[in-house]
Amino acid sequence: MKKVILILSVFLLVLFLTPAVFAEDAALIDDAQLLTAGERESLEAILEDCAQATGLDVMVVTVESLDGEDIEVFSRDVFGRPRDGVMLLISMDEREWHILTCDGGKERLPDRELRRIEKAFVSLLNDEDYFGAFEAFSESVTTY
Repeated sequence: MKKVILILSVFLLVLFLTPAVFAEDAALIDDAQLLTAGERESLEAILEDCAQATGLDVMVVTVESLDGEDIEVFSRDVFGRPRDGVMLLISMDEREWHILTCDGGKERLPDRELRRIEKAFVSLLNDEDYFGAFEAFSESVTTY
């Protein structure tokens, strides 16, 4: 009986800690609850406009914690299936952020452009203006 409970517990733990499960097609995942409902609605529209303009999947993801995982690995898990895109991930406990580009996103947003995008939003993040930072990220992706 103990083995069954242990196996079930491990299964549930893996199920709930796997970020790819919750990220499949959403443009915005605000698990850290940094945005108000109105800001989430506005940002979802901005991200959709950005995706339309660039032809890329554009995502913003906030999490409370990386649970000990490397932020780059965590980002790839969240982004999920292979696709052309770019994602900004913010982890509050670790006070880290990461921009992930995949496939066509790597081609359209090389390192030089990523540095420009970073300059557009990092100071806003430092000021804890999360909506402003995410909006600046989206606008910069569209511009570059």
